Amino acid sequence: MKWKKYVNKKSIALLLVIVISSLALIFFNYYVIKITASIRSYINGESNYSKGQKDASFYLLRYLESESENDWIQYQENMLISFGPRDFRVALLNDSSRAEMHRALIQGRNNPDDTDNYIWLYKNFGQFSFMQEAVASWTKGDHYNEKLDSIAHYAHAKIAQDGKNQLDVDLVKAEIIRINKKLSEVEYSFSDALSRISRKVEGWLKLANVIFVILIVGGSGTYFLILIKRLEKSEKKLIANNTKLEDINAALDRFAYSVSHDLRAPISSLKGLVELLKLEGEQAQLPKYLNMMNDSLKRQDEYIKNILLHARNRRMVNDFRPIQLSVVIDEILTDLIHYDGRDKVEIKVDVPDEVVTDENRLKIVLSNLISNAIKYRDDHKVPQIEIFSSASPDGVLITVQDNGIGIQEEYQSKIYNMFFVTNNSKKGTGLGMYIAKEAIQKMNASISLASTYGSGTRFDLFIPHVLEDDLDTDEN
Repeated sequence: MKWKKYVNKKSIALLLVIVISSLALIFFNYYVIKITASIRSYINGESNYSKGQKDASFYLLRYLESESENDWIQYQENMLISFGPRDFRVALLNDSSRAEMHRALIQGRNNPDDTDNYIWLYKNFGQFSFMQEAVASWTKGDHYNEKLDSIAHYAHAKIAQDGKNQLDVDLVKAEIIRINKKLSEVEYSFSDALSRISRKVEGWLKLANVIFVILIVGGSGTYFLILIKRLEKSEKKLIANNTKLEDINAALDRFAYSVSHDLRAPISSLKGLVELLKLEGEQAQLPKYLNMMNDSLKRQDEYIKNILLHARNRRMVNDFRPIQLSVVIDEILTDLIHYDGRDKVEIKVDVPDEVVTDENRLKIVLSNLISNAIKYRDDHKVPQIEIFSSASPDGVLITVQDNGIGIQEEYQSKIYNMFFVTNNSKKGTGLGMYIAKEAIQKMNASISLASTYGSGTRFDLFIPHVLEDDLDTDEN
């Protein structure tokens, strides 16, 4: 799928960090909010507990003075509020039904909407140190409440039996006040423990939010930078491709113009020769004109071959394989056996080396070098071509050297240009060395030239060693 080329391990890892951090932030905030709501329920319950206990003590003290049954009833009703949390804890420890737990919490004047949070916090965090501290204060308060209730019932029984005559009211009042003081200390301790829990939860929430936000922002920022770099890289590649396309289009324009001109030239020449044959009456001129026509056809044939070779070279895929240089050169020389002037040239070959490269492209290059050496021979001396090779740790150097007419210095930098031929030569098409240079570049090879006009030319083709991983077909 096309999207796969835009995704790599780094971007996947960053996206996972962002997604996991976001999910973790949602998860963490959900439970922190739930914990905070549960603590709020406990704080609200503690407020009801404290108020119920204080009101119960107030009505008990007033009952000791008034001996009014109404005050006693008010005491009992308020005392039930304080016993609600105790009954809830007992129900939890005894694994009682959820309905029993709800009943105990409602008795303690807790909001029905808070009872589930109450149960959830105790069940899930009851074993943690911060909860155990609060529960310890809670349990201690239950002990004092039970003691207070025991004194209240004792006083109520005495008053119901014989009024206050058999009761030391001052002693009972003093004990109630002492218990109230202890209960106030317990209530403060419970409230302080809940406040510390609330502050810790708030601190955890802030820290977690900062960490997760840093991960999300950092991951998003990094991923954004990666995307920008990819876009910049794609833009540069697009600009480079556009520039390359512009160069190719310009080259195609030149190519089309030159091809149309050079293909028409031999045809025009042939038409002119045909007209001359019509006008000439002498049969003696016929071989001369036929040779001229043959030369024109040869040039056109070579030109068309070079055009096809150029198209093939641009489309070919590199096929790096170990090849024997001696075998390749023998095949090239066999193909050139009927090449014009081949029988006049002495060719020496000494290529013992094996080379790893693209055989088809190597043949294109060496065929051009050898055929040019034959074509531009110097017939004023014995034409000679030497082909030899030498291996090094970096690669293989193949040399094609001749004693031909050479290349003038001002033309040496232009011989690889498309359609370039020297002013004093009408033998070439101007495509051979251009195609050879393209093939050399696709082979990752290099070529150098040394030539002295009138003495000869030497081409050194260097083919670097290819790694084993690159031996498979590699598209260029």
